[in-house]
Amino acid sequence: MIMIGSRAELEQIIPFGEVALQKSLPHFEEGLFRVAQTEQKGLGMFATRFIKAGELIVAERPTVVSSKTLHGTKHDVPYAPSFYDAALAALSEPARASLMALDDCCSLGARAHLLPGRIMTNGYTCGPMTDKCDSDSDRGPVLFSATYPTLPRANHDCAANAHYSWNGVRWCGQFYAARDIRAGDEITTKYVLDTTQAERHASFERRYSCRCLCKTCLDASPEDVIRSDERRRAVAQLLRTLETALDPAAYPMLSERSVRRTLGYAREEGMMFQYARILWEVGRIMQVQENPLVGFEWAKEARKAHVLLLGEEYWLVAKADDTGEFLAERLRARGFSCTWP
Repeated sequence: MIMIGSRAELEQIIPFGEVALQKSLPHFEEGLFRVAQTEQKGLGMFATRFIKAGELIVAERPTVVSSKTLHGTKHDVPYAPSFYDAALAALSEPARASLMALDDCCSLGARAHLLPGRIMTNGYTCGPMTDKCDSDSDRGPVLFSATYPTLPRANHDCAANAHYSWNGVRWCGQFYAARDIRAGDEITTKYVLDTTQAERHASFERRYSCRCLCKTCLDASPEDVIRSDERRRAVAQLLRTLETALDPAAYPMLSERSVRRTLGYAREEGMMFQYARILWEVGRIMQVQENPLVGFEWAKEARKAHVLLLGEEYWLVAKADDTGEFLAERLRARGFSCTWP
């Protein structure tokens, strides 16, 4: 693995990387997928057996971790070719061959380069890179991208059945099954996160210079698209309303029936991260609007949804545990019998 960035950026993260890289990868069953040709999208990942929702499909360390300030654009990169050539030369021959075997949709101009082109095409956001949220740093957020040997073989789907996350404890990328995946099904993740189909397709074209060919979109009738867009807007609107309601005086009045209906939309549309976040935010508000025990039960449900999608070691789960233990202690002090999680 090589890391590319400014001296200040690398000095900030390397001490944490040295500790994380000494730890083993999280345990998962080998051989849950095979890489094979798809009909229209090049290579893809296919399940070799039934994979249950919440199961860790794969975890691997990056070939390249690079600061996003070094990518530039599809047509113009910020540094001379010799800079990127030196980075490629630092890789072992197998790692370099693995990287070069990935598709490149982003080296389009005279000042483009194949290394940032492959990073822009195949890279996943990674972070936090330290033991706390990088945006808490006095230097501001350190935004990095990770390019892996195998994870880029998962194609995009607007209602993906797997979810990517960065394990900052072990410095690896991982896919968890967002829902049950049948043997033989293609394993997919999300490259773009826009709400409506038109917005997602525009982002796809802008970022990758190609069309979205995911099964969700290809199978959808015009009526399906309208219904899907309405549901996704409802999910996005509810989450935005909850996340921006920070003052108890401004908390929205919540109906459990209405919230559960929107959560159903999120599940049907494959918006499982938003599903988990809505549960958490509702728990926060219900502690005031209903009573602490009701809010506590919503928070426990939210933790379960986060773990299913992100794993036990993800920083949001650790943050939820800190809050949950505090709430449990307060409830026990008031005579309630409760445990976390």
